[in-house]
Amino acid sequence: MHFRILFFLILSMPVVLMANAEPPSYSDAGTDGPYVLYQSKKIVVKSLEIQDSTVEVRSRTYDDAGSVILTCNIPESDDHFYFSLQDSLTIPASEYSLPDQMLVLSDIEGNFQALKTM
Repeated sequence: MHFRILFFLILSMPVVLMANAEPPSYSDAGTDGPYVLYQSKKIVVKSLEIQDSTVEVRSRTYDDAGSVILTCNIPESDDHFYFSLQDSLTIPASEYSLPDQMLVLSDIEGNFQALKTM
């Protein structure tokens, strides 16, 4: 009888150990953002950043738009650029006069290097 109980405990040990283990990550998440959210009277900036080969969510809170300098990282080319928020939110015009020449770009599907090369 004791042998059966011992046998059962030995067989069930891997299941118990795996139940407490952190599941493996199959995500290919990388650098993303910044995302700017307006919550109450605060400005919340969230982004995914790679730190020591792991992806971390960063969240920063600001009181006014003038103090916010945002960074956009492009990991494929090691490029980055900075920009600030506008003082006020405005809706730009949706109709313009037709120019003599026009270059139209659509969604680049994350291929920043191709856009930069072009």
